[in-house]
Amino acid sequence: MSDINDLDVEEPALAPFLSLIEKDIQQNPFQLAPMESDFLATVIAIFGSWENLASFDPNSFEFTKEDAAQLSALFAEIDAEEAQ
Repeated sequence: MSDINDLDVEEPALAPFLSLIEKDIQQNPFQLAPMESDFLATVIAIFGSWENLASFDPNSFEFTKEDAAQLSALFAEIDAEEAQ
């Protein structure tokens, strides 16, 4: 496993956060759980396909307030469907 501190991270707060997560996973591996298929299906639906998700470059994406509102509406709709 590569060391988290060897990553090229532009956001200074991200490396310590990822390091904390890495330590927690090493100390508590029993707490890991697979992603639920509904969540993964939602992410793929947002990106349009598995290929789009796999090739997504976060540096080429501008997340606008409109995007956030649409995403919030989508998750609210999913929550409402699951509550029925």
